[in-house]
Amino acid sequence: MAHDHAHHHHQHKISNLTRAFVVGIVLNILFVIIEFSTGFFTNSLALLSDAGHNLSDVATLGLSLFAFQLSKWKKRRS
Repeated sequence: MAHDHAHHHHQHKISNLTRAFVVGIVLNILFVIIEFSTGFFTNSLALLSDAGHNLSDVATLGLSLFAFQLSKWKKRRS
């Protein structure tokens, strides 16, 4: 007995992702500043290293935002 059914592929459009990235970046930067300051004044190497790790997360979010904007720009020019 053969089983046959149609597959419907939906392409999800990403909308308003820019705002989510910007909010995420701003919140993470604030957290990095607070965590670094606290680690510096309390001589906590753990907080300082975690602030550095979170800073790399912010850089990744920024790079992702740039790539997303670049992909939208390429589509408009085509």
